[in-house]
Amino acid sequence: AAELRSMGVAVPEVVAIERSVVGANWQAVGGWTDGQHRLGTSEDRYGNPTSFSGLVPRRNAELDERMTRHSWQSYLIASAQFAEWIDRGRPAPTHS
Repeated sequence: AAELRSMGVAVPEVVAIERSVVGANWQAVGGWTDGQHRLGTSEDRYGNPTSFSGLVPRRNAELDERMTRHSWQSYLIASAQFAEWIDRGRPAPTHS
C-alpha cells in the first residue's frame, strides 16, 4: 500500500497488529512454528514483481521496480549474502 500511495494511487490504510513482536507468526516466538521449517512458497514468488503489474495502468514498470526493493533478493544483496545464496543453490529461507 505504501508504494502505491507514494505513486499517488488511492489505497486504504493498512495496519498490521502483532501479538508480541513484528513477524511473530513467522518466528518460533509466535508459537505457530519452531522457526526451522523452510518456507513452502518459493522466494522467487515473493520477489516476483510481475505479480503487481497491472495495478497501475501505464505505470506497471515503475510499480514493479518499487516492489522489487522489498524482495528477498534485494534483502540478500543489501546484507551481502546474495552470492552465497546463489552458490548454495538458492535454498528456501526458514521462518526464523
